Amino acid sequence: MVLASCTANRATGPEGERVSKVCTAGVIGERIDPIREPTRGCGVSNPVRVHEVLGIRLSRPAIMDCAAARSLKSWVRSGVKPAFAAAGAAVTRLVVYDAYNCRNRNNSPTGKLSLHARGKAIDVGEFVLADGRKVTVLNGWRDRQWGPVLRRLHRAACGPFGTVLGPEYNRAHANHLHFDTDRYGRGGRFCR
Repeated sequence: MVLASCTANRATGPEGERVSKVCTAGVIGERIDPIREPTRGCGVSNPVRVHEVLGIRLSRPAIMDCAAARSLKSWVRSGVKPAFAAAGAAVTRLVVYDAYNCRNRNNSPTGKLSLHARGKAIDVGEFVLADGRKVTVLNGWRDRQWGPVLRRLHRAACGPFGTVLGPEYNRAHANHLHFDTDRYGRGGRFCR
């Protein structure tokens, strides 16, 4: 593991590893060695392992590239925090369902590699609130209280991320929000 050179915001992660600011202010984690899986074509040339974004912990460290980390920070700042604040709640933890993972799209045995396989994607399925409650995408999407909050932060991700998929896209995304930094054409977005 190669630690980030910045010593500001240095802290200790859940397993006692030293973490600090990576990619941009507000993203706490560590730089790690390049990931290369040439037999499958997966890998990340400059990966980081993110533990926390703008004071919100991730349920598990998520490996991604800096573009994805910066997009995650932007979404937390402009989507997660204001959406939950408007509902009188504060998020303390994002529950990560998937980040870097050498696999095909939708976990299919054949087909194109997922952007998870390039460190350009993250899936978030739950939000832990300051009072200990959990808001899940699976149960909250159609809930009267949390549905509007989840839809608001889904919309807010369209911009920081190039692709945003949720429960209305297909059954494979019924329990989480998928975000990746892919851009379509001239900076286009795919948000469903």
